[in-house]
Amino acid sequence: MSTARRLRLSTIIFIALLGLLVSACYGIAPPGPQTVTNAAPVVTPAAASAPYTIIPGKIRELPVGDSNAGMMRPAVDSAGNVWFGEMNYGYLAELNSNTGTFHHFTPPHNLEGIMGIAIDRLGNVWFAEQYANYIGRFTPSTRTFKIYPLPPYRGHTAGPQDLLFDNAGNLWFTELLGNAIGRLNPTTGQIHIYPIPTANLLPYGLTLGHDGTIWFSSLASGKIGRLDPATGAVRLYTLPQPTPAMELTTTPDGSIWFAGYQSGILGQINPQTGQITTSIPPSPLGLRSGLYGLISDAQGNLWFTYIGNNAIGKFIPANGHYILYQIPIPDSGPFGLAFSRQGTIVFTESAASANSIGVLTP
Repeated sequence: MSTARRLRLSTIIFIALLGLLVSACYGIAPPGPQTVTNAAPVVTPAAASAPYTIIPGKIRELPVGDSNAGMMRPAVDSAGNVWFGEMNYGYLAELNSNTGTFHHFTPPHNLEGIMGIAIDRLGNVWFAEQYANYIGRFTPSTRTFKIYPLPPYRGHTAGPQDLLFDNAGNLWFTELLGNAIGRLNPTTGQIHIYPIPTANLLPYGLTLGHDGTIWFSSLASGKIGRLDPATGAVRLYTLPQPTPAMELTTTPDGSIWFAGYQSGILGQINPQTGQITTSIPPSPLGLRSGLYGLISDAQGNLWFTYIGNNAIGKFIPANGHYILYQIPIPDSGPFGLAFSRQGTIVFTESAASANSIGVLTP
């Protein structure tokens, strides 16, 4: 696959071009065997503005060892080490957030396409290599890799993206180009693919519902999907704006939240009623776009990366208030974020001018 066709997700312009590239290079995914219900949700309009506070925040920025690394999503292990892919080099990287010590490792057959990162209960680091079309596992204690090749889609990569462990220890992943959701049993290595019957949805982010359902975002359709693993049935929720939805998260009350990249909205789906409520974050820099990473804390507050305003945002649904933590490096390109066990927010800064791991102490 040529460099131009690799759909490098570290470039912001991929959002607008992705659908055209997929159609031209790989064709449209055929419908799968499941049934689909297109939900007609009750939509609560977003407020024109929301109260907010800007806080400088206590942010440490730890440079990684390689310039222009192309970092996307991080994961933090129990010792506080931050793991992430360097898409511009093909490395799996580790950064000690306490000491700043940095290591990188070269996965087998890598094609510079590491996206999703997840850490299991034993401390193994799992990653999706979208261009080489496999799910990989790295064992830090032995520094060894094991790969789980995926069935190709029409002779090409299926494009694995996000990773998610369920409560039984199964690893779920999205196939951007294969138009499917996958499940890998880490014990047996068995892989099961759930095709999405609606064509060309470009499934991207994942979160786990309280009832064990798998929710996924779509880059192309302005929809959020829910997969029932027991039956394979998929239900689609149409968003109030046809915006690419990036990452998803589940709050303690069971709500599903999504980040709208181009629209710059946060959205909430009530799984019981299908009601969708949206909120518009403030835009002190005038760029109301670029919501990417999204996680929830134990109190149900939402934390997100806000690329257009160079900040880490916090939204408090209980009172509708936003807090923006400004990042010291201008135009730093914050993408993914994760919690550490110490309660800090760890995030990647993928712009060439930053190329760091940020650590925010709220």
